[in-house]
Amino acid sequence: MFANMLLTFGRQLQRHRLYTVLNVLGLACGIATFLTLALIVRYETSFDTALPDARHLYRLDMFWHPAGRAPSENPGSSFVPYPFLQQDFPAIAHAVRVLSASMPVRVGQQLAAETVTMTDPDFFSVFALPIVAGPARGRHLDGPNMIVIPARIARRYFGTVQAVGRQMQIDNDHMPSTVTAVYADPPPNSSVDFGILTVFPSQQYATLPFTNWGSQWGAIWIRLDDPAAVAAIGAGLHDYVARHPAHLPATALAQDFAGAGLTLVGLPDVHFHDAAITGSGTSRQLVTILELVGIAALATAIVNYVNLATARAGMRAREVAIRKVMGASRGALVLQFMGEALALVACSALVGLAMVEVGLAWIDTLSGWTVALDMSFVLPLVVLIVLAVGLVAGLYPALVLAAFRPAPVLA
Repeated sequence: MFANMLLTFGRQLQRHRLYTVLNVLGLACGIATFLTLALIVRYETSFDTALPDARHLYRLDMFWHPAGRAPSENPGSSFVPYPFLQQDFPAIAHAVRVLSASMPVRVGQQLAAETVTMTDPDFFSVFALPIVAGPARGRHLDGPNMIVIPARIARRYFGTVQAVGRQMQIDNDHMPSTVTAVYADPPPNSSVDFGILTVFPSQQYATLPFTNWGSQWGAIWIRLDDPAAVAAIGAGLHDYVARHPAHLPATALAQDFAGAGLTLVGLPDVHFHDAAITGSGTSRQLVTILELVGIAALATAIVNYVNLATARAGMRAREVAIRKVMGASRGALVLQFMGEALALVACSALVGLAMVEVGLAWIDTLSGWTVALDMSFVLPLVVLIVLAVGLVAGLYPALVLAAFRPAPVLA
């Protein structure tokens, strides 16, 4: 029976080639558009979720609201409040400062600019980055010439992630720095990519980010064991600048800090939050639009497919009548037409997947969205689409055709 169904399906494809091409390509385009946009939406909405304990991590942002002026916010803050934070807010388990810059890095004859992040020795108490080489636990940044590098840097300069004990010269420093650990590369949808990690040099503590509220070049990240404490801490930070006025700029700019304060931004919210306050990056509104466009494209393709399938049903009345005269049951006919619909939708889905694979490479080149075709996410969607569209497109024509009476049709 199954072989007979396949034979009949093949004959239908050959006999109605234009219909087949139109239906397959139309539905494939809808499926490809939906899957591509679904992957982009998933990419955007999953920023920073891969980092362990992401929901426990918060960044301190500084905001201003001077009288008579619009409020503004900076994605980061001065380092001035760092010494007081854990004293004033016991719920803060750990806090670290980070300051990133592009610096020249030399290994042998290799010289290139890399992102270098200066931080505090207990950096890994806040960010539990997965270690792929070196001790999994320990104070990897205890000394001034100790560095922790990402796997991509290790492979680029040493050809392997097993780079512990190797040396790099950072920012023309006369003393080479020793690699104490290698951490896993963050995924492309990550707001925190620290590059090479090292501790602040002692002379750095006298610079403006450490001594002046007006210099927000870096960021302070805190770790909360209990995320429920964020509301209480946020309320206490609102007027934190006014309660610590010693380091305000001694210039006319000081008046701008009359309405200044600090606020907490959770790591999973940083991506869309920064896009909103800086005007760059992907906004949440754009992601919502992409969702709606993807759903609309798939719905349009499904409606078009069902309309074509229903309109064509009447053309097979004579075939149904002959099959009934030959002894075919109504159930067998329904199964035949449902099977054909599912097979055609499955072909469309395969073509759609090929379109997605090609389209993602093109999108990466044009937009910078580094989105991969994740089959663990895509395949369940494809199976659901095939079953849903196949049943919707095949059930009505199958029931209508199977109900035909042979005598009036053959008369």
